[in-house]
This record gives sequence, C-alpha cells and structure tokens, in this order.
Amino acid sequence: MKLILKLIMLLLVTANSIHAQEGIPTNITKFATINFPTESKVIETQRETVYTAEDEFGYYIASTVKFTNQQSSQITKESLQTLYQGVAQGAIDAANAEVVSMDEVFIQDIPALEMEYNAPSNSGMPSKRFKKIIYVDQHIITLDFWPVTSQKNLVNENKTKFFNSFSVNAVETEQPSTVQNNQENTTDIAYETGFLIGKISFFVVLLVLLAGVILLVRYFIRKNKKKKTQIHPIKKPREQITEIICQKCDSKNNSNARYCSTCGYELKKK
Repeated sequence: MKLILKLIMLLLVTANSIHAQEGIPTNITKFATINFPTESKVIETQRETVYTAEDEFGYYIASTVKFTNQQSSQITKESLQTLYQGVAQGAIDAANAEVVSMDEVFIQDIPALEMEYNAPSNSGMPSKRFKKIIYVDQHIITLDFWPVTSQKNLVNENKTKFFNSFSVNAVETEQPSTVQNNQENTTDIAYETGFLIGKISFFVVLLVLLAGVILLVRYFIRKNKKKKTQIHPIKKPREQITEIICQKCDSKNNSNARYCSTCGYELKKK
C-alpha cells in the first residue's frame, strides 16, 4: 500500500509540477484565503465545505463550517478554547487517534489551536497528522496537513508553508461576544463539528487515494498495450546453399564438396 501511495504521489507531482513552487491562492470563505501547492478539489455538503490538494509531500485540507445565528450566539471569547477543544476531540475520536501535542496559538491576533496527532497506520492513510482550528465570523475553519514523507525537515517545511499561508482579509468580521453562554451546549456543538469534519476529511482523502490507484492502473494498462502493439522488423531467413559453382570451370558441385568434381579446383563457399 505504501508503494502504491508513493507511485500515486509521483504521478500527481508530475502532473502538477508547474503550480507546486509558489502555491495557488484559494478563497475558502469570503474573508479567508489559503495557498494550496496544487489545484484544489472542493466537496460541499449542507453544512461543510472541504478543499483538498495533494503533492509528493502529503495531503492538504481546509474545511469550513458556518454556525447558525443561534449557535454563534453561544460562543464567547471566554469559551473559544472550549470550542476548539471540542472540535479537536471530535476529530481525534473520528480518527481513533492519539494526541501528540496541542497548543494555543494566534493567527493575526485571533486565538486559535494547533495540534499534532497520530492515527492508526493500518488504514493505508498517513499516520502523522497536523491540524489548526480557528473561529472567525461564525465559521469554524480547520486546516490539516497529512504528510506522506518521514523526513522531519520536509514535513515541517511544508506544514509551516501551508499553515502560514492562511490569511483573514482586512474586513469587519463578527467576533465572539462577551455574553455568558451555556458551556455545555458549546462543547456539544464543537464536538459534533469536529467529529463530522474528521470523518469527511478521511473519506475525501480516501477518494483521492482511490482515484490515484485508478489513474495508476490505467497508466500501466496503456503502457502494456503500447508494448504489445509495437511492430518488430521481420528477419528475412538466410538462403540455404544447395550447390557451389566452380570459379574455374563453372561446373556445379554439391554444397558439401571441397574440390570441383570436374577440374579438381578448390571450391570457395560463400
């Protein structure tokens, strides 16, 4: 499975090598952008919008969920970390994963959460995964990087490049209120959101992987067909010598004869 994954990644990076150097800016909401290394694919449901891209280093995912006005009214500045913890726990449970680290960070002065976790490796998916969670303007936005390389410098470089490319536009966005809320409701909403995003992310990457397998199979089928249809030159059979003409008297002699039967001259075979 790992060999297939590497071959798929090789094909993907070959197809998308033009875009991979600078990244492709993508509007994931009206107020937020992020750079994907290659052209991203979009999957939309009733609540979620998921963007995915891949290259030879891993999978890149950006998910957005818009809360209703009622849900947003329950989120305060004080409850943001509770919200993030709930989203994180839902994602961890969805992947049956173990947390490696979890830290509070800031993105353009907006509180956010960054985490690293390990998922089971028997699914054929990357085991090590990284996630950032931020709440802006009634939206929970999660950024994920699932590396397929084990080289730490490449993992850190591509994770940092992807996460740091996220930007909130300089527009008036609605910030969490300072009104006291029901913390239990916030936790429930957050957990459900994180769990749902985690499941969707898994199936999206699985679909990308299956598409890559199909692409790989088709590539080898076409390659084998070309080999079978190649025209090889037909070798002309060598003429069999049945008789030898004597160069001295022009008499015909048996092909096995060494001397001419008429004049005794030594025969020369072609």
